[in-house]
This record gives sequence, C-alpha cells and structure tokens, in this order.
Amino acid sequence: MSICPKCGRQLADGEICQCTAQNASPYMNNAAMPQGTPVQPFPNPQQAMQNPNGDPYRALYQQGAQQQKKKSGFAVGCLIAGIIGFVLLIVCAVLAAILVPATIGYVKKSKTASANSDAHSYFNAISATIAELDSQGIECGGTYIITSMDYKDVNVPFDKDIYEDILDRYAPTTSDGEELSYFAVVEDYTCTYVAVWEIGEEEIGTYPNTSEVGEANSYSGMTFDLDQEFDVPMYEKLYDDAYQELDSSGAFEPAEDEEMPDEDEEAPGVDEDAANYEDWLTGDLEWS
Repeated sequence: MSICPKCGRQLADGEICQCTAQNASPYMNNAAMPQGTPVQPFPNPQQAMQNPNGDPYRALYQQGAQQQKKKSGFAVGCLIAGIIGFVLLIVCAVLAAILVPATIGYVKKSKTASANSDAHSYFNAISATIAELDSQGIECGGTYIITSMDYKDVNVPFDKDIYEDILDRYAPTTSDGEELSYFAVVEDYTCTYVAVWEIGEEEIGTYPNTSEVGEANSYSGMTFDLDQEFDVPMYEKLYDDAYQELDSSGAFEPAEDEEMPDEDEEAPGVDEDAANYEDWLTGDLEWS
C-alpha cells in the first residue's frame, strides 16, 4: 500500500491518484515524446498565471507581462509630459505677447518722465542762475536763446563764462556724471522754455510744455513725433522752431543804437568753421 503525497489517499500497488493524473504532463515518467511533436507553451500570460502547478513558463510570462506594463507606462508618461510641455509653451508665448509690449512701453514712459524731470531741473537751474546774475548787477534782460553750445547762442547779453560757472552749481548731470545738452529761451529775466537731451538717447525732455512718450513739444506749441524722420536731429527741429518763432515776432531785432554783425564778422564764441552770421544762427556744427 502507498499513500498519495498530495491528497493522502491510500493507493493500491501501481495505482496513480486521480489528483496527480489530472495535472500530469502526458510526457511524464520518461515517456517518449513522439517525433515532430512541438512543445506547446501556454497560449498567453493569463493562462500561465492561472496554472496551479508552477509551470516553468509561468515566470517567463510574468516577467514579460511586467516589462510590457513598464513600456506602456513609460509611453503614457511621455505623452503626458509632451502635452504638459506644449501647454506651457503656449502659456509662455501668450504671456510674452502681453508682457513684452507692456515692458517696452513702461521703459519708454520711464525714460520720457526722466527726460522731462531733467528739463524741469534745468528750467529751475537757469532761472536761479539768471536771478543770481541779476543780483550781481549783470544785465540779463531781453529775449535770447542760450545753449550748451556757444555758437548756438542768440542775443545773450552777458559773459557766458560767468553764467556757466553759476549754472554748474545748479544743473543736473547724467548717471555717468556727464553734463546734459540743452537750449533755453529767456524772456525779460524769465526762463520760458527748456529742452534737454542726452547725446545718443532718443528721448527729449521739455518744460514747461512737457513731452509725451514718443513725442517732443516745441516752444511754439507744436508736437513732433520722435519716430518721424527729419533731415536734422529732433533737438535741432526744436531749436529751429524756437528761433523761427522768436525771430518772426521781432524779438531778435537789435536796439536802435546797436548794429547787426557783418556777414564776415565772427560772432563771440563761434567756432572757426562757423565764422559767418548764418552759421552762427543756424549752426552747421554738431551739438555736444
């Protein structure tokens, strides 16, 4: 008598327990496998997973199924990451389209405000200088244009060196400590218009007719577009506007006991390259 190792049932000699026979391979017990008969693995991993006997193919199917799941998960992750990246790119493009123009506009507005502030400071500085010259008994009356370039001055009645020594105490400078370029209109001891700019910069500050962004207001009240192209720089246009306005009103007419300089006579402080009266007034030389 023998006992089945699986179910414990007593077996007759040579008897095979039914529980063992159901799960046994047809080719166990060294039975010969017919020639040409292929080994048939489980048809799919699910059947292998359901095999209760731990078939040798089961581990392979489990490993393959896990690898397949990993590949599928990686592909899904890549797809999600691509979608998120695309959405972020669109969001960044929209924000750039909104913020970049706003930032540029803010920078221009800030520069224009700074230029107008410099013009206001020069307006006060020139007014203070004229008042100090007058307190020293120096003649400051009349109508004239005074500038950062001597050859552009018109009808200035006093010594420019004394004026500049006083102005340096009041006038503002650039962030690099350089002096700004300017011209101012003075009428009857009062500064009535100032234009200030920094060489190499587009913005021009004016006072009291303050400039708007992208514009420059002239002495006569005209508004010039900074983006418009002219034959001369914008500060030259503003200077010419002030000169023509004052000249047409007769403000530059000499007194009865004064004489206009001859055409060949060099005006005070004028450069040798601008040695006639027309060059002195219109200024063929560059500002500095």
